[in-house]
Amino acid sequence: VVGGTRRCTAMVPVTAIEGVAILIDVDEIAAIESTPETVIVLADGRRMVSADSAEALVQRIARERARRVARGAYASHCVHLCI
Repeated sequence: VVGGTRRCTAMVPVTAIEGVAILIDVDEIAAIESTPETVIVLADGRRMVSADSAEALVQRIARERARRVARGAYASHCVHLCI
């Protein structure tokens, strides 16, 4: 609980272009571009080039969202991105 509000967090693995594996909160992903590199645009406007394909990232995000739905993790207080 931060600032009196609850927030559901789901992280997905992403491989940065330098080969470093990181976890990104799926709720912070605003867009995924394929230009021909895969560029992840975060909600705050920051951009990250990924070695992963856009299709692979969308599949990971969809799987994580399905897990959250199955667990009942989505509630009215959760911010989420529909894919």
